[in-house]
This record gives sequence, structure tokens and C-alpha cells, in this order.
Amino acid sequence: MTTVVLVDDHDATRVLLRQFIELDGRLAVVGEAATGRAAIAVVGREHPGAVILDQEMPEMTGTQALPELVRILPPVIIVMYSSDPRIKTKQFALEAGAHAYFAKGDPIDDVLDAVVALTS
Repeated sequence: MTTVVLVDDHDATRVLLRQFIELDGRLAVVGEAATGRAAIAVVGREHPGAVILDQEMPEMTGTQALPELVRILPPVIIVMYSSDPRIKTKQFALEAGAHAYFAKGDPIDDVLDAVVALTS
């Protein structure tokens, strides 16, 4: 089973993601973080197979944290899950190493399907 770290500054978003993941049963949450800096520490400690990463967070955005996440754990699959709809943000995230980019308005099943497919 693929392990995943959830990174979002909103507690409610992390709780909902965790609940969907637990109901789905294909992934296991091994850590959570509310900032990009905290995400780097959690990923370095837990070595997950995937990270679901928000863009807009205090201290360090998702796209700022992304290169460091890829550097410390090169095989990690990173799926951006953001409320930022700008095409440039999506392009930058993908160029920086994200494997997929979803808007928070997209179905959560699509996000989980992508994580599972990318880690298979």
C-alpha cells in the first residue's frame, strides 16, 4: 500500500482528505503538515511514496517546497492539490517536479486515482 503525506494549511482540508483516503483504502496516510517547511521535515522523516501538496500556504508555498521535496526524496510522487487556478502556477509546479496538478474543485476521486496510478 502506498504511503502518503498530506500538506495543506487548512486543518479541515487535511481532515477531509484523510477521511476520503481511509474510506478509499488504497493509500495510507503517514503524516501531515500545514506549511511547506513542515512538509520537508515530515517527508524527510517518513519517506512516503506520495505527497498531496497544497500551493498557497504560509512560510513557504507548495511550489517553493516542491524542489526541496524532490531533492530529499527523488522517487516521491507529488500531486499538487490547489485552489490556485492560474495556468502559470500549474506549469511551474509541473516543471518543478510535480507529477500531476489538480484544482480543489476537481473530484477527490480523481486525485486519489492519480496518486494510485502514479505510484503503481
